[in-house]
Amino acid sequence: MCAEWITVLFVWDDLLDVPIDSDLVSDEQGTREINRVMSCILTQPENFEPMVTQPVTGALHSFWTQFCATSSPNMQKRFVEAVLKYAEGAAKQVASRETRALPSIKDFIVNRQSASGVETLLALVEYCLQIQVPDCAYYHPTLQQLRNSINEIVSWSNDIYSFNKEQACGDHANLVVVVAIEKGIPVQSAITYVSVMVQEAVKRYHENLKKIPKFDPRIDALVLKYVGGIECVCTGLVSWHFKIDRYFGENSSEVSNTLMVDLLPQEKNALVSAHELQYDQLPISTPQPKGSAMT
Repeated sequence: MCAEWITVLFVWDDLLDVPIDSDLVSDEQGTREINRVMSCILTQPENFEPMVTQPVTGALHSFWTQFCATSSPNMQKRFVEAVLKYAEGAAKQVASRETRALPSIKDFIVNRQSASGVETLLALVEYCLQIQVPDCAYYHPTLQQLRNSINEIVSWSNDIYSFNKEQACGDHANLVVVVAIEKGIPVQSAITYVSVMVQEAVKRYHENLKKIPKFDPRIDALVLKYVGGIECVCTGLVSWHFKIDRYFGENSSEVSNTLMVDLLPQEKNALVSAHELQYDQLPISTPQPKGSAMT
């Protein structure tokens, strides 16, 4: 079931996020229409009418029918919450693309956590482990902070790994780009800046691990399993970037070892950006995030 959702999510996300392959990447109205249909599948499945032009709607309906038959109401509720947040975040990202507006670092980070889709994967951990974490623990601020940190680690790492592919498409919905433009620094410095943000998120995660409260022995055991599960999501997603050719082509293994990539040329049908990026091949001093990664 989880593999099926990942397939649906990637097809859905690529419709809204791959400029060369889709007309929806800069069409907020079209994006909100498909998102409306996808959201209704989860909230009103009995009224489902597939979009003939978008087979992903039928795929989601098939997944949701099976998921509802094999999961608890609480699992379904938490999953729907995460998917609706993703849909709204993705629509806002498309709206920025449509207007060619570049958000501030702070605003981009807030929306990126929804648009990344990571929360939808974390919402499936209980299903995978066949456990049910009570609300008192699941919604506890410390566990929410743990999920937030994992979202940050995965989302910001993804923006580093996907930068080359996205700049070739003219897609600037990427934290590296937002940092480079707002700070007025070259791309390499922006990548270093975002890398520091990832390191800070890892540090926050480990700090919050020590703050997990005690509930009772049964709930504590469930929380322990759950935390192990969300950690697997994190490490799995970060490692996955180097197991496929989506980001680095046939050079994934080499990039993993050298941490060097050759800049891709602009695609013929790349989006036209209102922002010009600076590139510098020489070592340069890099401004560091002040205080926390949210500054």
